[in-house]
Amino acid sequence: MHRMGARGKRPAADFEVSPVRLVAPTLPAELPPPPDHLSPAMRAWWMAVVRDYDLDPHHLKLLEAAADAWDRMVQARTTIITERAPLLRRERRCV
Repeated sequence: MHRMGARGKRPAADFEVSPVRLVAPTLPAELPPPPDHLSPAMRAWWMAVVRDYDLDPHHLKLLEAAADAWDRMVQARTTIITERAPLLRRERRCV
């Protein structure tokens, strides 16, 4: 090693850098499973998100809340469509 404060040309060994070694990203041994009450579509979305992102426990709670909200929205939309259709047919007959 070159002495501190010494002047002159430094040996090439002082500038050698070990080569960069690329490693595959490591995933947890087991990804957190989706909650049982989610729909198949939201269970698939859950698995995609936890596979692609490193989530902390509070993120998993937010993910579950978002999936729950989506399932409820789909359920409400389906109910409105199926229950409103007969009402629309009745209104057309009255006119």
